[in-house]
Amino acid sequence: DYFFKAMKIDFQQAVAFDYAMLEALGMQKIRLGMADWEQPYDFEGPSLQALLAAVGVEQPTLVTITALDGYKMALDQALLNAHDWTLMIKREGRYFGVGDMGPAWLVFTPKSG
Repeated sequence: DYFFKAMKIDFQQAVAFDYAMLEALGMQKIRLGMADWEQPYDFEGPSLQALLAAVGVEQPTLVTITALDGYKMALDQALLNAHDWTLMIKREGRYFGVGDMGPAWLVFTPKSG
């Protein structure tokens, strides 16, 4: 993949998901607003936990997220366990586009329960 090569990201195994596969993992819905937005929006996507379980990762100790622009964030086990993480692929019922700051956003909310 061009982006992985450009960012010099190497890996031994990979799994590709399309939107239907991501939706089949179960969609979470979160209403989210930011100070500079005109209004809050509804976002939808599968939980990070469901996504990781689908590829056989049950108790990760570290997850590194890489954006298309090369921004990286490492989520250690304490951070993963402190929040509910959701990979948002839709806003207001429409899939994110690359020019729409997509194709996905990783959003966290305080742990439920």
